[in-house]
Amino acid sequence: MSPKLARSAALALSLVALAAPRAVAQEKKPDIVKRGDSPLDLPGGVEYPIKVSVSVWVNSISKIDEVEGSFTGEVDVRIHWADARLAFDAKATGLDRKEYGFEETPGRLATMWTPAVTIANMDKGPTEDRQALIVFAKGEAELLRRTNAKFRTPLDFSRFPFDTQCLEIELRSPKYGASEVVFTQTPDDRHQSGVKTGTVIPNWTFDRALGNRILVRRGWTGRDHSVSVATIRAHRDTGQYFFQLFLPFFTIMMFPPLALWVPKAEVMPRANMAFSGLFSLIAYSYSVFIRYPMLGAVDNVMVRLLWLGYLFMAGVLVLIMTIFNPAFTGKFRGKHVWAELHAWATWSVPLIFLGSVATTILFSM
Repeated sequence: MSPKLARSAALALSLVALAAPRAVAQEKKPDIVKRGDSPLDLPGGVEYPIKVSVSVWVNSISKIDEVEGSFTGEVDVRIHWADARLAFDAKATGLDRKEYGFEETPGRLATMWTPAVTIANMDKGPTEDRQALIVFAKGEAELLRRTNAKFRTPLDFSRFPFDTQCLEIELRSPKYGASEVVFTQTPDDRHQSGVKTGTVIPNWTFDRALGNRILVRRGWTGRDHSVSVATIRAHRDTGQYFFQLFLPFFTIMMFPPLALWVPKAEVMPRANMAFSGLFSLIAYSYSVFIRYPMLGAVDNVMVRLLWLGYLFMAGVLVLIMTIFNPAFTGKFRGKHVWAELHAWATWSVPLIFLGSVATTILFSM
């Protein structure tokens, strides 16, 4: 290499070495906004996470959709938090609070920080969604949100039709992690939560008090978020299902005992009666799962009763073809033994089936 080229290379390396620390420093510089710099930023100079108290009041419930796994109702969500930047002189203004109506609230919220609480399990758009705001002189804010919408909720049909469902309203702050915003519930919040007295819809009644769980869930970005889940206990009215489900089932289940109890009947008339019951049970099963399709995916009392019904039908058909069939018993000795088995099966098999059904229903209550 010539001396001139060597000097040029050394100069270039020197310039790179001088610029490298500055470039590294620029890369290491955190690209974040300081807390409290703007009214829209997280409050600065406070203890984190910021505590946001929540309460939920249910004004009405109009429908529970068991197939979709949802319910429709009108709920009031109240959230309360502190932000010293909102404080004002109560004596100078003559008020200890500033109230903003439905029309004024969106504009005021656009100029201040909020925990950005959303109803996470709300399905599609609400038919009504209004907000009101109260700002207190001591630097506290209370946001009231009235929403009429459909809410997705998990339903458990393992005890149907003796079930009690927990309808959920899930509050979450997807913008802030659990290290920045955390939900709490004070005794006053619990007092302000509940279901309006007299809230009843066909087939369902509701507890006056709400349950509430505060937990942490992982968001899609990998951050943990604080979650508040309010639960409404809904009790199913099981009386109507006696005529809709149980009475038709027990009526169909009369075919097998009658096939056994018919005196001195031939094998084919007995078998025809049993087959009539079997076809009726198939039609009944089809109608149950068409009307209540959610029952096909879980183990519940109706599924167990249907299984018992099919086993009972199959067992009676076997008895008719064997013990109640003279052509079958005539091939073996012990005429009196077969007669005793005939008499025993006539009453014991239906009683065993009845006891199994009663046990299944009692354990499902």
